[in-house]
Amino acid sequence: MIAGTTSQELPILESRHLKDEAYKTIKTAIIRLDFWPGEAVMEGKLARSLRISKTPVRNALVRLEQEGLVETRPFRGTFVTPLTVRRIREIFQVRRVLEELAMQLVLASNPRVAAEHLLELVDEAPAQFHAGQLQASFDAIREFHEELVRLSGNEWLIKVYATFADHLSRIRNVCGHIPGRVEKSAEEHKAIVEALVAGNQQAANSHLGLHLDSLIQDYLQADGVISLQAADGEN
Repeated sequence: MIAGTTSQELPILESRHLKDEAYKTIKTAIIRLDFWPGEAVMEGKLARSLRISKTPVRNALVRLEQEGLVETRPFRGTFVTPLTVRRIREIFQVRRVLEELAMQLVLASNPRVAAEHLLELVDEAPAQFHAGQLQASFDAIREFHEELVRLSGNEWLIKVYATFADHLSRIRNVCGHIPGRVEKSAEEHKAIVEALVAGNQQAANSHLGLHLDSLIQDYLQADGVISLQAADGEN
C-alpha cells in the first residue's frame, strides 16, 4: 500500500537550465508517484522545494499539462491527472494495437532471438521486486514492453509508442504495488514470449489481451491502493 499524500520535497536545482531541469524533475516525481494521481501540485511549494523562482515551475507545469500529466481546474488549482479506469482502458486500447503490430513484425523477422532478450526481462522484474528494489522491478516491466516494440524494427511504431510511455509507466508504478501483481505480470509476459517462440500470432495477441485485461481487473480490485472514482463519475 502507498499513502495517498506526499511531502512534495524535491531535489534542489542548481543548473543554469532551470526550465528544463524543473520540467524533468517534476515529471519524474509524477511518474514515480512522489506526487499521487489527483494530488494538488502547488507552484509556490514546488518552487520553494526546488529553491528556484516560480517562472520555471510555471513553464514546467504548462508542458506537463500539454502532455496530460497534470490538469488545471478552474478556481481550484493544478492537480496530477487522475488515473481513471476510463483513461487506462483508452490507453490500453491503443497500446494493444501497437504491441500486436510489433509482435507481427517480430514474427516476420527473428522471433527466437527476440525471445531471448525478452525472457531475460521477464525474470528480472520479480527478482528485483523480491530483493526490495521496487523501482528497478517496475523499470524491468516497462523495459519488457518497450523492448518488444523496439525489436519490431519499425521506427514510426517506436516513436508513436514513445508518445505515451510516461503514462504507461505511471500506470505500471501504481499496479506494481498491488500484491502479487509483479509475479502475475511476469507469468503473463512469459506466455506472450512462448507464443512468439512458437510463431503463433493469434496466441500472442490473446495472451497480450489477457495481460492487459488482468491489469485492469486488479486495478479495479485494488482497495486502498488508489481511489478509483473517476472525475466524470465512472467507476
